[in-house]
Formats: sequence, structure tokens, C-alpha cells
Amino acid sequence: MLRVSHYESDYVDFSLLRRPGDPSWRRPQVGALSAISSQWTLEPEERLLVSIPTGSGKTAIATALPYLARAKRTLVVVPSKELRSQLSAAFRSQQDLLNVGALNRASPGPIVEEVTGRRIDWARLQQIDVVVALPNSISPEHMEEAELPDPELFDLLIIDEAHHAPAKTWRAILDHFPSARAVLLTATPRRADGK
Repeated sequence: MLRVSHYESDYVDFSLLRRPGDPSWRRPQVGALSAISSQWTLEPEERLLVSIPTGSGKTAIATALPYLARAKRTLVVVPSKELRSQLSAAFRSQQDLLNVGALNRASPGPIVEEVTGRRIDWARLQQIDVVVALPNSISPEHMEEAELPDPELFDLLIIDEAHHAPAKTWRAILDHFPSARAVLLTATPRRADGK
């Protein structure tokens, strides 16, 4: 039986904007989410880099993106265990979206999985809405051919702290899922090496 993901469900009451000031997004969040939505109407598969100042609410943007994309399965890549834990909790609770009024309190939350280590049951992850992982756990760069997931497993990639994306391990993730929409979030769009 085909599973309908949380984000594809018609029962989820997500609203980007109802009227000015409702939901009560911060201005950088409205700008980022509106720009992403607009670009997806023109080029759905284009990989997008979104630079938003520190403290402007990247987590709320990240948790809103699967709703905007009506994603079947989302992969969120973060650079540290602490961020993996924080973002997993944010996706589970949906608290940022509830706080701004973008979600109805009665809405059920998505199924979220934190991937730890390199032994991954890809078949089990087909039943998960959001997978949050470190690049060292999820990158095809560290896997044998037989261990690789289906390139269609995820239809949305969210890369947090995206200034790391030029690194070989991170790049392999983006390259392995070529048809997935990808949003790279960062407050630091240029690395010290200029990449």
C-alpha cells in the first residue's frame, strides 16, 4: 500500500500567508519562503542557496519547506550532532510553525528519524517523512555501491550550514539525489576559500 506522507496529506492545515502579518513570520523568513516558492514555480529542480542572517529563523524556514514542496520524503543534512538533535526536535514538535500561526494546533506532526552511524535501513526510511543526518552518516562518498539508497528516495533536500556543501562528502549527497529539490540554508554564503 502506498503511504501518503504527512506533507502530502490534505488534513494538514499549513498556511504560508493568510493576510499581511498572519501568520506572524519574521520579515527575512517571509522573504526567503516567498523567494523559494517563486523560484519553484519557474524551475522546480533548481538547487537554491538561501542566505539568511543568524538569528532570523532558519529553523522555521527549514520546517516549512516540506509543506511548501508537499514533499514525500525530506532529507535534512546538518554538520553536527547538536544541530541534528535540535532540528529533529524542531521537525517533531513543529513548534516554530505553531508559534507563528502557520499550523493549526490540531495538525499531526511528521514522522522524523535521526540517522546515527553508517548502518542505514533504507527500506525502513521509506516510511519516514523527515530524515535528519550528518554528512558522514548519509553521504554516498562513504558507501559501497550495494549500500547506496535509491536516488529517488528523497524528493526534498535541506542542507543546513550550506557553506559546507562544496566539500566532497556533502557534494556527493546532492549529486546522488539529482531530481530532488534542494534548498541550501546558510548565514555564511561564502567560505574562507571563496567556494
